[in-house]
This record gives sequence, structure tokens and C-alpha cells, in this order.
Amino acid sequence: MKLALAVILTGALAATACSRSNAERQSAAQKPAAQDTAKDAVIPPPIVVEVVAVDPAASTITVREITAVPAPPGKVVEVSLPVPTNATGQKLSATKAGEKVEVTCAIKPTVHPTVGVPLVLTDCMRVIKIDPKS
Repeated sequence: MKLALAVILTGALAATACSRSNAERQSAAQKPAAQDTAKDAVIPPPIVVEVVAVDPAASTITVREITAVPAPPGKVVEVSLPVPTNATGQKLSATKAGEKVEVTCAIKPTVHPTVGVPLVLTDCMRVIKIDPKS
């Protein structure tokens, strides 16, 4: 009877150990993928822009770039960007047309900026943060 109990306990312990090691391997296999996406998410420096229009109902801001790459002669670069509710800094409702602000944005996944090449407004996908220009 004691031998049968010992065999059952040993089997149960072995099964638990095997299932834990499999779960740990699966968990370890999933972690690098999550970490790689975090490394790829580079937050670019803010871009100084002039606010052209604010649409709180659509949660968008239309801005004109004033500092990075100059627009072609006679053309003004204006871009409407979505502003999610989790954007930080100055609230969209507090942002007014004509104001100069610094916009930090998430860049499009197809953009791969190289060192020394400034980010332009058309590379932006959505606003992460709005700060008043000091």
C-alpha cells in the first residue's frame, strides 16, 4: 500500500514538473517577441508645429510644420493627425488654432529614420503628446 502511494505521488510530481517546464518554455518563447516590438517602438523627438485647426469631435488636430524640412516653394505642408484620448501633455480641447506647439508622434511603421535625417510631419501616424512651445 505504501509503495503504491509512493508511485502515485512520484507520478503526479513528475507530471506537474513536466507541465510547468512546458509552460515556462512557451512563456519564454513569447517574451522575446514582445520585447522586440518594444525595442522597435522608437519615440522620435518632438516637432514644432503651428496649429491650423482643432476638431475635438473627430479627435484630430491639423498642423503646419514650421521647423524641419522646408515645404516646396508656394506649398504649405498641413497634416491632420488623430489625437487619441491617451495622448499626454496639453489637452486637445486646450489647443487653439494659431498656437505653436511641440508634437510628439508615433511614426509610421514603414518609416526607418537614419541618424541625422529629421523626422517630417508626413511620417507621423498619430499624436502621442502635445506640449506648448516654450
